[in-house]
Amino acid sequence: MAKGSENIKLYAFDLDGTLLNSNKKISLDMLNMLRKIKEDNNILVFATARPPRDTLKLIPKEFHNEYIICYNGGFIKKGKQIIKSNVIDKDQIENIINLLIENNLNNICLEIEDKLYSNFKVEDYFGNTAYQIVDFKSMDKSKVSKIIVCDNNISNKIINKLPKSCVGIITDDKSLLQIMESNVSKWNSISYIMDNLDISKEDVISFGNDNNDIDMIKNSGIGVAMANSTEQLKNIADFITESNDKDGVLKYIRRNYEANR
Repeated sequence: MAKGSENIKLYAFDLDGTLLNSNKKISLDMLNMLRKIKEDNNILVFATARPPRDTLKLIPKEFHNEYIICYNGGFIKKGKQIIKSNVIDKDQIENIINLLIENNLNNICLEIEDKLYSNFKVEDYFGNTAYQIVDFKSMDKSKVSKIIVCDNNISNKIINKLPKSCVGIITDDKSLLQIMESNVSKWNSISYIMDNLDISKEDVISFGNDNNDIDMIKNSGIGVAMANSTEQLKNIADFITESNDKDGVLKYIRRNYEANR
């Protein structure tokens, strides 16, 4: 039995590479487990870098009324209620775009009010997703939730050059740089939910696989990394389970949750 597993009240799940398999599906057995967790009056949280429009397509409708965290923590919703939404300081957007271009990071996207705007064709990075190619200079940039840079082997050096009002995370095998407002993280959004529900971090278990999951895995009462996780995440996790394609989340919960039901 894992440490503190009998006290868990909130289950937080990353999606891609964690709850979802390589076909972007949640297994039927895992769906049944989510139902059991919910039936036992526990809190479900889905925490992803994805925008709301994509997240709702990947999560079955029966779970759309659970807590959903998008944009790496920049947006929280529950059902139709938007609980929290962070945007990047509009006065910094143009400076950040210029900084990226000066550093030869030219493929840039902006997430604005659940729509994707880009200065290039994004299919190689995001597949068949809806987006609009625009001239950023002529856009209203007052409600930018996230800036996304697409390139190969993005260096950490660019993160240190970002303004202090922003935070940057490199994910997806160094092919994406995700830039958000400085207070944005999955863990900060989980903490916001915890405070509203009077839940302590010892009552939280989180599952993830990429560097944008580091804070929630590190700070949760129990942090579980997938076998397919980055080495950085594995190094700070309490436990490592099997890969997303082997239903690692389900197998961990069956070993440590069902024994206490």
